[in-house]
Amino acid sequence: MARRRVIVALLAVLVIFALFLISTLVVTDKRDSLTRHLTILDHSGLSASRSFDVPRVRNKWMASGHVRKPYCHPHDNVVFVKTHKTASSTTSGIFDHYAYKNNLTVAVPPGGQPYMDRKLPFQRDMIAKTRDFGIGWRKEDGFNMLTSHARYNRPEMDAVVHNAKYVTILRDPRSQFVSSFVYFNFADRFERIFEARGEAYPNVIDGFFRDPAGNYRQMVHRTYSHVLWNQQIFDLGLNTSYFDDQTAVDETIARLAEEVDLVMITEYYDESLLLLRDTLCWDTEDILYTQRLVRNSSSEIPVDEATRQRISEWNAADTRLYDYFNRTLWQRIAAYGPRFDDELRRFRQMLQQTSPRKTGKHSRDTKKLIKRMKDRGILVR
Repeated sequence: MARRRVIVALLAVLVIFALFLISTLVVTDKRDSLTRHLTILDHSGLSASRSFDVPRVRNKWMASGHVRKPYCHPHDNVVFVKTHKTASSTTSGIFDHYAYKNNLTVAVPPGGQPYMDRKLPFQRDMIAKTRDFGIGWRKEDGFNMLTSHARYNRPEMDAVVHNAKYVTILRDPRSQFVSSFVYFNFADRFERIFEARGEAYPNVIDGFFRDPAGNYRQMVHRTYSHVLWNQQIFDLGLNTSYFDDQTAVDETIARLAEEVDLVMITEYYDESLLLLRDTLCWDTEDILYTQRLVRNSSSEIPVDEATRQRISEWNAADTRLYDYFNRTLWQRIAAYGPRFDDELRRFRQMLQQTSPRKTGKHSRDTKKLIKRMKDRGILVR
């Protein structure tokens, strides 16, 4: 009797061991098959098809990056509303690099230009001409992303990118104004104007603020004149005729707070990116960056505290906008809890080991995205 029980036990052990070997072989075979399938898709270009969720499967098996919420699904549909001189080019570079890595589609302006329109609100017909069908794409499906300069217009943007997460970025108007003033060559223009008038000032920005309204009117016909007055809230949809209407400004801020999923802050860029990572359920590796289109410090115009105050008063709508969303950023960080500092430190350690080769080059990624969409028959050549 005892001998029979021993034999039965041994047989049970052998059966369990055999089942274990079989299951291991099956899993290994599926994983190898998946790897071969991904390789074939990558080489054929079909992994760009929206009918395949290839990037997500790849992450499941192969990703080594940190994911805070492994149970959530990454958001591939994103509208990034760019603002001028706020690190928005660095940020759009992050989105474009992610789109290229994950075979996504991006709505681009015609002719490879960097913006849809500088002054008009975005309209769906501002994007490059498309066909009705492409490989793995239909016009009615829309694009995955919109990352070029385009003034915020929610209904029209929704028509181009469906079910999107909306993200934008703001910078302290006192530094943003100075950066735009120099970058868009208004410093040189006003220096010539002041010289012709026989006027001398400690610096050109100080001269501008001796009569900001009058000086602005002299440039209102210029293409980039909007950067001289409340440029950030202008990019986010408020027209110049409402800049002095505090009710309209507050209503715009309240609407943006409802409609935009994340407002990043330039002065706290790394902190903002960690919130972006969690908002989109991306990996930490997806938000690594190297700076793009950064102005040389030698072109800085120093301004004193009195001039900084005048900048805030002249750009009162932008100041109100910035102050509100700076507070909400820190509220979100506080809600994150004490782990945030540890994650921020780890992220910055990763950034120290990051190179442009790893994060891509914005112009190159954009060109590669356009070429791929033309090859797929989405964009008209």
